[in-house]
Amino acid sequence: AVSLGDDGTAAALLHQMLKRPGLPEHARTRAALALSRIALRGTDYTANASVLRRILADPGLDPTARGEIRLSLGLLRVNHLGDRDGYDDVERAALEPPGRPELASRAAASPRP
Repeated sequence: AVSLGDDGTAAALLHQMLKRPGLPEHARTRAALALSRIALRGTDYTANASVLRRILADPGLDPTARGEIRLSLGLLRVNHLGDRDGYDDVERAALEPPGRPELASRAAASPRP
């Protein structure tokens, strides 16, 4: 669906996938990253933010994926939900995980006003 430009359908499918109990961790991480990458272009920002928060609450989440997902959540909160507390997520994303300069650069490009 993403390759066809249908982010709404892709997000709905990813939401369903992420609700499945027993989804292998690698599949969960890939689905979470895919959702985080399209969440800013979607239409159901509130639902996407809710799912991304739930994913970030999982202590077993791959640390490499955590920063990218948190950055998407922060940008979603700030840009589409009008939640200035999303800047906290953006700042935290710049620090997780260490060794991801591209993530830090993307976070730095969205400074607090």
